[in-house]
Amino acid sequence: MRMAHGAPLRTSNRSRDNAKGLLGRSDCRVGMANQSMLSDEQTLRVCKRFYVAIILSRLVQEVPVAEVCEAFKVARGMVQASQENAGRFASMVSVFCERLGWHDLEGLVSKFQNRVSFGVRAEIVELTAIPYVKGSRARQLYKAGLRTPQAIDVASISEIVKVLFESSSWVAQDSAQRRIQLGVAKKIKNGARKIVLDKAEEARVAAFTAFKSPGLDVPQLPKPVLKAAGDATQKEADYLFWGREY
Repeated sequence: MRMAHGAPLRTSNRSRDNAKGLLGRSDCRVGMANQSMLSDEQTLRVCKRFYVAIILSRLVQEVPVAEVCEAFKVARGMVQASQENAGRFASMVSVFCERLGWHDLEGLVSKFQNRVSFGVRAEIVELTAIPYVKGSRARQLYKAGLRTPQAIDVASISEIVKVLFESSSWVAQDSAQRRIQLGVAKKIKNGARKIVLDKAEEARVAAFTAFKSPGLDVPQLPKPVLKAAGDATQKEADYLFWGREY
């Protein structure tokens, strides 16, 4: 700047420092505002994740989905989607741990995957591996003493039907409904038998490999054939039809 007669206007160092200070304080305020906005977004994201984690924790404690939706004021679809996403993510983490050789962590994450996918406690996770057995049926079988696939394999079809459908009114049901229940019980029994035979086959192969490694000549036995559960016996048929044993 220049004065009226053309001489340059002298500016003091103090005014320059004041201008720089104002600019610095302005930039500082803008930075603090941006940081505050970013912090609020991060806090909201963490709170949402924590909220979903609480919902999933209730599900793995076998709280019904309807009660969870009512307690947390969320839609049923949102709860089921979160459950599915958590199970899928746990599956990917389990595969990742397997590739890296972290077998202990893999087993831990794999168990959590089954728990969150089916919404069950740890003691009945093994039963959910059986076809047609989900959370509620697994809990019914567990309460009745059928706590492993081996126990279900040796149980009779009528016993399985009684455990799963004991709350139903046998007299009021027609023969078609009873046949459906009988078919479900057969499928559950066959599924449990397949799991038992698969585990037995794995143990047989492991034992054969262990004996063969020192150079011992061990004859290899044929793989057992899976025999499906046949038709119900007369006693089971009478129970299914009349609702009582003779």
